[in-house]
Amino acid sequence: METFLIIINIAILLILILGLFMLQKKHVSFSKRVFTALGLGVIFGFVIHFIYGTTSAVTVKSIDWFNIMGTGYVKLLQMVVMPLVFISIVGAFTKLKLTKNIG
Repeated sequence: METFLIIINIAILLILILGLFMLQKKHVSFSKRVFTALGLGVIFGFVIHFIYGTTSAVTVKSIDWFNIMGTGYVKLLQMVVMPLVFISIVGAFTKLKLTKNIG
């Protein structure tokens, strides 16, 4: 029974992700989709904690499965943002050096 409830929670999460994908197909802006996902995630988390409780095995195992997607998203953001920050810093230093030489 416990495994069945975990599978249902994962199925609901996948349905929510599919809904966000449909918003992308309707050309909804990225920021609106991110905030929609944040709101849906908070509501979904409250519902899971309200139904099963915070220390339930179903809650803990569902969160373990959800963390796969969350961790992957954060790692993807880090992979994109880190080079952008590095290039911005290098670009700022080179412009500063050229400005002093011109002056």
